[in-house]
Amino acid sequence: MQDTFVASSSVKLESKSSIFNKIKSIVHYSLKVFLNFLLTVLIIITSLFVISFADTKINEYSGRQVAPLIGAYVIVSPSMVPTIKVQDAILVARTNPKNLNVGDIITFKSTDSRYNGYTITHRINEINTTSDGKRIFITKGDNNVSTDSSPVLEENIYGKVILKFPKLGVVQQFVFTSIGFILVIVLPLILLVCYNLFKLYRLKKDKNKKVEIISAGDDIEII
Repeated sequence: MQDTFVASSSVKLESKSSIFNKIKSIVHYSLKVFLNFLLTVLIIITSLFVISFADTKINEYSGRQVAPLIGAYVIVSPSMVPTIKVQDAILVARTNPKNLNVGDIITFKSTDSRYNGYTITHRINEINTTSDGKRIFITKGDNNVSTDSSPVLEENIYGKVILKFPKLGVVQQFVFTSIGFILVIVLPLILLVCYNLFKLYRLKKDKNKKVEIISAGDDIEII
């Protein structure tokens, strides 16, 4: 009877230990995936903006005035709803105006009396060509009734919208706060560093164990 009780207790302990190990494994794997994803995103974003910055400096040195290779913007007006909503973030790539077509969404410096001097993102509604071969673009917000009153000149175009990130502007606003910067940037980086230090510690510990086992084996005397 006593043996049965001990065996039952042992099974329960093993079961609890197994559940704990599974939970530990899931948490460890989830943290690893999250940190790797975060690191990948940071590397991609940093690489894009380093390339864009280098391109801008090269063009400045050459005396050429061109739009940045890559630009990121947060939408603040509902003129492109439902395609692009307020607080959505967009990625804009510099594009040769000759390669733009009707239906493309572009970001440009507006000379429209309603938006004079502002950066606007609207869809190309019509394309005309001047006598000297330059293209003039008539644009319109998807949510607007009429086209923009002023055409867009080639030199005022920053680029074509290539990617949209829904509501990323909300995250951006949060990141710019003290608590947001700590939670979104500082804390994940600390976790990433701690995780890699822990991995190094585990590797070193396992290596030392192997050395101890080999040493113990050498001390065995066969009779």
